[in-house]
Amino acid sequence: MKSCQNCQSSFQVTDKDRVFLEKVSPCYNGKIYTFDEPKKCWQCKLQQRLSFRNERRLYKRTCDFSGKDIVSIYSPDKPYTVYHQDIWWSDQWDALDYGRDFDFSRPFFEQFNELLMEAPLMSVWLINEQNSQYNNSAYELKDCYMSFNSDVSERLFYGYGSDHCTDVMDASFIKQSELVYECLDGENLYNCYFSQQLSHCSDVYFSYNLSNCKNCFGCENLRNKAYYFFNQPLKKEEWEAKMTAFTFTPSSIQETLDKLRERRKELPERATTIVNCENVTGDHLYHSKNLENCFDVRKSEDCKHVFYAPWDLKNAMDCYAVALQSNAYEMMGGGVNCHKNAFVINFINGISSVYYSLYAVNGTSDCFGTVGLKRGQYCILNKQYTKEAYEKMIPKIIQHMQKTGEWGQYFPTSMSMFGYNESKAQELFPLKREEALARGFKWSDHQAPKPRSEKVIAASQIPESIDQIPDNILNWAIECEASGELFKITALELEMYRKMKLPIPRKSPNVRHRNRMVQRNSINLLKRSCFKCGGEIQTTHSPNVAEVVYCEGCYLEAVY
Repeated sequence: MKSCQNCQSSFQVTDKDRVFLEKVSPCYNGKIYTFDEPKKCWQCKLQQRLSFRNERRLYKRTCDFSGKDIVSIYSPDKPYTVYHQDIWWSDQWDALDYGRDFDFSRPFFEQFNELLMEAPLMSVWLINEQNSQYNNSAYELKDCYMSFNSDVSERLFYGYGSDHCTDVMDASFIKQSELVYECLDGENLYNCYFSQQLSHCSDVYFSYNLSNCKNCFGCENLRNKAYYFFNQPLKKEEWEAKMTAFTFTPSSIQETLDKLRERRKELPERATTIVNCENVTGDHLYHSKNLENCFDVRKSEDCKHVFYAPWDLKNAMDCYAVALQSNAYEMMGGGVNCHKNAFVINFINGISSVYYSLYAVNGTSDCFGTVGLKRGQYCILNKQYTKEAYEKMIPKIIQHMQKTGEWGQYFPTSMSMFGYNESKAQELFPLKREEALARGFKWSDHQAPKPRSEKVIAASQIPESIDQIPDNILNWAIECEASGELFKITALELEMYRKMKLPIPRKSPNVRHRNRMVQRNSINLLKRSCFKCGGEIQTTHSPNVAEVVYCEGCYLEAVY
């Protein structure tokens, strides 16, 4: 057992972990330079990694290439060189122009940070977008707005962790779905609203944990059912009459949600959501095998401490928001046919043998300590080397990093491009300003300007019915009833509300996102007893909360 150098908790590095580290470590001239073992527990490593990731905060700043106003994840007070993503991807500049020699009298991270301060960064991590500039950490979006960690979707508004969706709004972790509003954790949905944990469902409202169901309202824990109202079967005509009588207004929505929350307190909860998996531990795992302590992972195998891998990840450890790659260690934000890389942030399209780098794309390979390389090979700190010189130089750098204690460790938090309060870390590991600074994190005091508008209207003054909403609401700023934050409605968004016959929201997008995310359990597996059989289970439901939690066997027996 080891003691975490950050929180002093005990953690273990197993023989299996050592085999993995050897497999993903670089090899030069027949010698493997195995990464040093971690000095921190997996929670502290995740917190450190996520402090380098701003997913949801967008700012207006100036492109340092064109001088034009752009949308960026880097606030205008940040001291970095930032290019609009279209310019960044173009051939109008060359990352090799920022190359420099390695200085063996100084730590590697210090030299990398100097490169980071000069080489151009991409304004937002947004790839192949169409009319979707106000998004981040996303791939192939069309007509989307304020959606993050989401891919291959059209008209996705305020989405998070979703992919292959069309006409989906205010939803998180939704897959392959259409016409969805205010839903959390679902796949293959059509016309579903205000629901959580749905699979292969259509025309479902205010429901929880349904599979292969349709025409259900206010239901929980149903399988293969149709025309149910608060878990009671109805004839088709009866169900349709009740639906016709129900009007979506803020008050009726809140009243129904409150009723469902009370009902759920007495109903059995699944210990963890694991579907079609073999030999796995974690939560929200689907169609995978050999996963240890993983969360939100699909179609993957042989992974440990991985968080959000939407598809096809193999042999990976300590990764976040990655897909379509193999042999990955301490990677964050990217994928697509990538192989054997470590300590890389934001990468895509066939990179291999890249270490300690940022923005490595389009087949970059055999590179070390680079920023912004496209199709690069045999580069160190953005300086070009021959193959022979590169393979001679890297072992010397590794030996230097072993002496400085840097080899096998993640970038220090002092190098993060973001304040802790801007990062994903704040969402999973919330800290106050003083706490974050005391622990070596940065903090951002930048205040985004208020949205321009003809007038500001309190949320309580908005008409309840969507039929009463005038077109010029697009020119108003709405004051969130929960936070006081001002927000606006876009034209495409208003079109969706009218199409779905839903009221204009009274809360800001940030509050709505937080309200969805708090409905999910923590990312910690805890021991407690099955409420029915008394057997010991691992669950993300806290033992301090009086929930009715069943083991998998008892749960399946109860719902089928």
